[in-house]
Amino acid sequence: MSPTVLCVLLIAATLGLRALRPRPRHSLTYRLYLRSPLWRARRRIWILQAGGRCQCCRSRRRLSVHHRTYKRLGLERRRDIQVLCWDCHRRADAWRRHRR
Repeated sequence: MSPTVLCVLLIAATLGLRALRPRPRHSLTYRLYLRSPLWRARRRIWILQAGGRCQCCRSRRRLSVHHRTYKRLGLERRRDIQVLCWDCHRRADAWRRHRR
């Protein structure tokens, strides 16, 4: 686990975890990381680098950042993520689940 993720866990423990809703698909570490200021800053940068468009269909609506791999959570490389609109993100997640 990266030092960044450990820091996020410590902050969350200090603030309390009541705001987190349970989602069995993702670990607590992942959910806390997505609520961190670090993630929000990286997300903004990656969306700007993608020109504010989905990298699949080129839409500008409801953009999200999709993890292609979780191996370097907190230390993602640019190739580890993909900027997608909500519809393409859902399809990418469904494809990943189908591959398993």
